[in-house]
Amino acid sequence: ALEPWASRVWLHPRDANDAATTLLAQRDFKVLPLARDSLPQLVAHLTGLQSGPQTGTQVQAQLPHPHLLSFPAVIAAEPEAWLREQPPYGVGGAGLSELMRQLERFLGTYGLRLLRAVAVYPKPHWQLTQALDFLLFGDYQAACPPERREQRLFRLSRLPWLTHGHMPDWLRIHLLMAMDSAERKQITTVWQRLFAQLIDKEDRNSLSLEIRTPSRRQLKIRLSDFQARKRAEGFDDPIFANILLGGKLGLLDFRLPQAMARILPGANRWFILRPALMALCVAIIGFWGVNTLWYDFGRIEIINFQKSRLEQMNAQWQIALDYRPETQSLADALQTRMQVLGYRFSEQTEQVQQAGTDTQFNRIRYASGGEAAAQRIAQSLSWLTYGAQSELNESSELAAGMIQIQLSRTYQHGAGFQDELHSFFEPVMVRIAPGKFRMGSPENESGRRDAEGPQHEVTIADAFEIGKYEVTFAEYDTFAKDTNRSLPDDLGWGRGNRPVMNVSFDDAQAYVEWLSEKAGKKYRLPTEAEWEYAARAGTATAYWWGKDIGRNNAVCFGCGSQWDGKQTAPAGSFKPNPFGLFDTAGNVWEWTQDCWHENYEGAPEDGSAWLEANDGDCDRRVVRGGSWGNIPQDLRSANRFRGITDDANNNLGFRVARDM
Repeated sequence: ALEPWASRVWLHPRDANDAATTLLAQRDFKVLPLARDSLPQLVAHLTGLQSGPQTGTQVQAQLPHPHLLSFPAVIAAEPEAWLREQPPYGVGGAGLSELMRQLERFLGTYGLRLLRAVAVYPKPHWQLTQALDFLLFGDYQAACPPERREQRLFRLSRLPWLTHGHMPDWLRIHLLMAMDSAERKQITTVWQRLFAQLIDKEDRNSLSLEIRTPSRRQLKIRLSDFQARKRAEGFDDPIFANILLGGKLGLLDFRLPQAMARILPGANRWFILRPALMALCVAIIGFWGVNTLWYDFGRIEIINFQKSRLEQMNAQWQIALDYRPETQSLADALQTRMQVLGYRFSEQTEQVQQAGTDTQFNRIRYASGGEAAAQRIAQSLSWLTYGAQSELNESSELAAGMIQIQLSRTYQHGAGFQDELHSFFEPVMVRIAPGKFRMGSPENESGRRDAEGPQHEVTIADAFEIGKYEVTFAEYDTFAKDTNRSLPDDLGWGRGNRPVMNVSFDDAQAYVEWLSEKAGKKYRLPTEAEWEYAARAGTATAYWWGKDIGRNNAVCFGCGSQWDGKQTAPAGSFKPNPFGLFDTAGNVWEWTQDCWHENYEGAPEDGSAWLEANDGDCDRRVVRGGSWGNIPQDLRSANRFRGITDDANNNLGFRVARDM
């Protein structure tokens, strides 16, 4: 049974039986006392080296067998340097690659695999190394005879990481990342087998690992926290923990936990030791951050950049505008629109109609290179004329940079107007009957925020009127021109019957005051309670049409409409609620009278405006309904938000109310 071992050693206690010692010596055993002083003789006997004190260079020179390769020169040159937390030549340096090449020559394939298995645990020691060697290669008797095992363990024992019981993380990462899938699977299985033995049996012969590990039950469910029996008993290591939990060894197992430990030094260990969970959290935070930056900064910057580029291109063209008496209002509106977009205009000229002149089309003629600019003008003209098509032609008679527009008609047959472009007209209003309703949202409503509670009953004692549509650009532009205010930007989406945007609370207040003076009636903004009462229209679900957003019921970021997340929709593009109101969900947020309160504690129960009382913040007013750029849950009937009174952006508009 002892024939495979050419060199046999018996380490005996100092009080060993002399007869047994003599018998073993006769059988070619090297008999040595079990003491520290015997270690040099043991090593010399097993490796064929001469005994006695020798330097490292002399030991390497005296190896008698050609397969006993020399100790790695890069380690021998400065052994202490390879124990530091950074490699001597940097992680990506040539020194690290050379180290790996010399280790592979010195240890061989099996030896390097054993070193990788040892690298899983951050504090290698000899008993653990022997156990791993047996579990890795115990079944390879033919390919890995005992003498090879002795040589492998001997070589491994000479490495500074084994002699000092410390392997820096940079080396562990490099060793483990270099494994192929088969080797990774084998080493993972070995460690799990070893760990299963540790938790199945606890006695004096068991390995004692100085690390926090899961209990057997925790290992099975893979959800509970890593706990030490005593907090000071061990240390945390994400690589070791991930192996025990059956995870893969990838970049997340190394870089991400280290980064999170630096960023969140006080974070719970269960979080730091779960790379997949950290990756998910980082992805969520990253998505939220990118989304926030996009909506708060990036989108506006891109829109402004595109607008600036468009204005620069349009400024290269000068427009000559010819009109008929019946199209003068259209000419004025088109010129205003085109000047906002950066076009230059010469004076308008009234056409002299000649017999036989075709008035079926508006015509746009352009100099060479002006087709794109002419098409942009034709699109705006189509919006102003309810779809009337224009005839476009290139003309060699026009000077460079010139576009000529001839306006012959103001509308597309089959479409209608409320009035001429510069005439005053009142918004279409809907009468809302008195009643009671539950204001706010129940606590179990999906997407609910604290500001929507507590839910409370409100009584609307008197009937009132509210706008059937949100105030449109056409309505607001009439006011702006009449009061010499600047026109709000439509971002190129179109004016006309699209809801006005880029208007502040102060702008909306100025509009209803102007409208009241013009009409001789008391127009105002609705109170928050009136708005929700009208928007719900007798319903109690999250949206007036049901509990889910559905498809094509509104425009938002995920509502299933053609305008989703891109721009506003023309007023009245979706079905009305039971009270006959359009766009109470989506399109643009709508200003209300109420000052902002963080919740409904102390809110009025009669539907009146809630202003300074109960610490109301009147520098911020309540906005309702959500917008084209919001997620579906922001369109719920109970959802409420706030806006600074002088803030104007492309999500903000309003509708009007009127006392009866």
